[in-house]
Amino acid sequence: MNTSRAFEVFMAEKKAQGLSERTLEAYSYAAKPLVEACPRLPCKPQIVQDYIYDNNWSQEKRAFVYRHVRAFMRWIAKKYQIANPMDAVLPPRVKRKQVKYLSRAEIQMVDVWLRDGRDKALIYTLLDTGIRVGELLGIRPEDIREEDMLVDGKTGMRAVPISPATKHLLLSLPAYKDGYIFHGQNKGKNSPRLTRNGVRQLTDHYLSIIGFSGKHGPHVFRHTFAVHALLLGMDIITLRTVMGHTSTQTTEQYLHLAHEDVVRQHHAHTPLQIIADPVKVDGGDDNEMVL
Repeated sequence: MNTSRAFEVFMAEKKAQGLSERTLEAYSYAAKPLVEACPRLPCKPQIVQDYIYDNNWSQEKRAFVYRHVRAFMRWIAKKYQIANPMDAVLPPRVKRKQVKYLSRAEIQMVDVWLRDGRDKALIYTLLDTGIRVGELLGIRPEDIREEDMLVDGKTGMRAVPISPATKHLLLSLPAYKDGYIFHGQNKGKNSPRLTRNGVRQLTDHYLSIIGFSGKHGPHVFRHTFAVHALLLGMDIITLRTVMGHTSTQTTEQYLHLAHEDVVRQHHAHTPLQIIADPVKVDGGDDNEMVL
């Protein structure tokens, strides 16, 4: 069986399912070299393993390739009723990254600097919904409903709840000829539509103003929404639905981050401070206590 032909069918099906161009490019980038290394199906597990591990890739890139190749091989196994070679290939081990997010104080600081109506609507939407940049850029006025809005994401269309303040800001923006809400600073009807790079520049601007120490980018606001939503009581299943994750496992990464904040909040506000004298431990944190 021709692997190249199978990959063409796989990509055609994914495109028909409505996957974004970026996702399709990711599949092509990750799997095409393997298609060349294994021109005939089925691929032997050793060929797949050598492709993933016999190189100088970073662990992050290796994990990226593994995920996309695994999806392709699962599709092949199901489509053509053959053994899945990925069953014998161990997944790469990747250290958990420390994802940074805005604190309550930093969120308030960003808000102080939001004077432009478009910028405020954009930042509020990211903080209120945690949607991805591609989903943000696809919003039209008709997508905004009474208590939610429709976004077109990786998993297809979904309804995302929005707060009244966000809804008001979005509907207050000028109407543009192409029907999309977010455009450049030009207020005319023919103003160019805002791009991904434009969103990154905008978010980086405000993160720089407040002196945010973590990696910049619009995803900071997605992380911020997720962590604070959990801290304020949202359950993991609801958060998964709102954020458009295909797996709860993806959403669970935020439980770890939220727990760190819970620990800090506990140490700062435990009633035990009423009866215990805080003592600074040599080399420790100022908030640590010894009884």
